[in-house]
Amino acid sequence: MSALARELVGDDQEERAPEEVLEWAYRTFRRVAIVASFQAESSVLIHMAASIVDRPEVVTLDTGRLPEETQDLIDRVQRRYPIRLHVETPDPGEVAELVAAGGPNLFRRSVELRERCCEVRKVLPLTRALRGFDAWVTGLRRDQSASRRRTPVVQTDAAHGGIAKIAPLVAWRRDEVWAYIGDHGLDTHALYERGRRLVSAADVQDAQTSLAWTLLREGKASEALERYRALPETPESLRGQAAALQRLGRPADAVRALERAHDLAPEDARIALLLATERSRAADSKP
Repeated sequence: MSALARELVGDDQEERAPEEVLEWAYRTFRRVAIVASFQAESSVLIHMAASIVDRPEVVTLDTGRLPEETQDLIDRVQRRYPIRLHVETPDPGEVAELVAAGGPNLFRRSVELRERCCEVRKVLPLTRALRGFDAWVTGLRRDQSASRRRTPVVQTDAAHGGIAKIAPLVAWRRDEVWAYIGDHGLDTHALYERGRRLVSAADVQDAQTSLAWTLLREGKASEALERYRALPETPESLRGQAAALQRLGRPADAVRALERAHDLAPEDARIALLLATERSRAADSKP
């Protein structure tokens, strides 16, 4: 486990209010980015951050396919708060190659093409945008999907160089988010007012993760492993791979997956796998 991981595990943020988590983040890390998709949670986090530091840094991704309503909200937020906004766009050459190979709506044709589209328009730009930051803040909440129920308040983000990933709102319910928005008169996306839920690539990924977990619980470990391997490599997908590999009788491969998921030493990964296996057996034995 990295030195940063040990520090974060030792400083428990689970019981703190979102504002306290953000205050801790700004005290602890030199540069903190709020990564905003400008959904409801983004409005809450930017408002909180602006009351803690003078000019919070906000990162957003302009995929080239944003609706006009999103651009309008970004303008309103910039007028209201003294944020330092960093807009990251996809590499034009990669987008041109993507569209030439599959057309502008290739993401509708298959899971593989959707993942490639997401990689070019979101994953790679986010990686570039987070360079130079020590921590980033996300609006993830545990009640958003089954795959997010164990999301910690603070974790190390191996996919982005081991910086901290912080989710201050993770324990909030949807009604708490909207109550805060109402109490503080925050700006929100116009599509909410029209009764539309904003669906992101993360929602699609969550659906794939949930399917993989269902396959695993049904004893279809090979199919589950294929699904987990098709997902972006995150601690969660690697833990899923480890569980599937263990059930397939491949403990050495399972340990390696856990090592990558948590930056663990091999012996620590073996212990973690043992504990996880026992918990899984106990859960499966319950009526």
